[in-house]
Amino acid sequence: MGYLDGLGMFLTALYIAIEVLAFFWFMDAFAERRCKGLAFAEYWAVISIIDFIAVQFISSADIVHILMNLLLFMLAACFLYPSMHKAYSALLVVIFYIAMYSVDFAVFSLCTALLKVDVSSFNQTVIPVIARGVASNILILCICAAIKRICSPVKYKKLRWEYISLALLFPLASLVVLLVLLQIAFRKQYDGWAFVFCTLFLALANFALLVLLNQLEKSEESHQKQLALEQMLQLQAKNMDALCAAYSQQRKLTHDFNHNINTLHSLMESKEWEAAQNFLERVQEKQTVRSLLINSRHPILDAVLNQKAYEAEKNKINIHFEINDLSKLALAPVDISTMFANLLDNAIEACVLYPGEKRLMVKVLLGKTLFFSIQNTSNPVIIKNNCIATTKSNPHLHGFGLENVKMILEKYHGEFCMKYKDNCFLFVGEILNTPIS
Repeated sequence: MGYLDGLGMFLTALYIAIEVLAFFWFMDAFAERRCKGLAFAEYWAVISIIDFIAVQFISSADIVHILMNLLLFMLAACFLYPSMHKAYSALLVVIFYIAMYSVDFAVFSLCTALLKVDVSSFNQTVIPVIARGVASNILILCICAAIKRICSPVKYKKLRWEYISLALLFPLASLVVLLVLLQIAFRKQYDGWAFVFCTLFLALANFALLVLLNQLEKSEESHQKQLALEQMLQLQAKNMDALCAAYSQQRKLTHDFNHNINTLHSLMESKEWEAAQNFLERVQEKQTVRSLLINSRHPILDAVLNQKAYEAEKNKINIHFEINDLSKLALAPVDISTMFANLLDNAIEACVLYPGEKRLMVKVLLGKTLFFSIQNTSNPVIIKNNCIATTKSNPHLHGFGLENVKMILEKYHGEFCMKYKDNCFLFVGEILNTPIS
């Protein structure tokens, strides 16, 4: 192996490593990466080595190598960015590949135009070829670094399939155009400046598509938040109605209590002891479910928990509470009531739909942190990326209860997990008992 051959292999390995790193920086702008630090470096090295080995057998301009690279990047994206929809990952992979090759070909065309040589003659040189490779790879890396710095991962990755499918048509068409340009470039009738403008236009057009997709994502995120707030307002209105009904019921009970006291007083003044005893027994029979089930010394949370407990009992759900003194709970009452109301609504609904024995167990314990768990019988559910697919007929108005809970937990830097096993769904969360200023 000669000196130039060794240098060529070294530069090829370096360029591939830079391209793979640029790809990960590009993807970082749109989703959270699973691995960081040394673990990420290992994946970076593995993918770079696989690509380097493939180049030794297949030309980098060959369609087989291009398809292999697309597949390799797609697999890497699926593994390192699991929160991203597969179709969306495919779209970003194709856009990155088109943009990378467009920039590379634009630099190549610019070099041939400046030197006023054709492709074959340019490839015979050494220093210009190395300069062109270094310049194009540094430019690609800088562009991806800028995209990573400017953009930030959007929380909701729920673009509609038809949007992604239509958006994918443009980069695929760009790929076809780029392959045609590559074929034309090896002919004698080659205009370097025209190729510079064509390839730069392809790169800019694909980057513009990214901006459009980012705006669609942000619009979708705003729409999701609006629906979540709408659901939260509906929940608050429902809680207010329930509290008003409870207040009215309490006034009625107070009135009945005063009436019963007066009746009992009259019977005792008349020394009708047997009648007084019978009257007391009848009053005790009426006092069944009207007393509070929960008393945690936190009025707002007590109201929510008691309301949901009555609702569970009406639906013949066997409900059990384990709660300690919550009087020192420092979190905002609105957030706490919204979170538990959503969780219990979901649990009650799941129990109602479950055909077997209906059970609901609620645990809320306050120490240095607020620990809570809600376990309920349920039909099978699919948990994916900390989300549960809704089965309701109008999903655009439902399914945001859990999103509200996750938003509140995120606000207080809380942790949560959920799982389904043996006909039981379990949600566990923990929050530091610290108010948000």
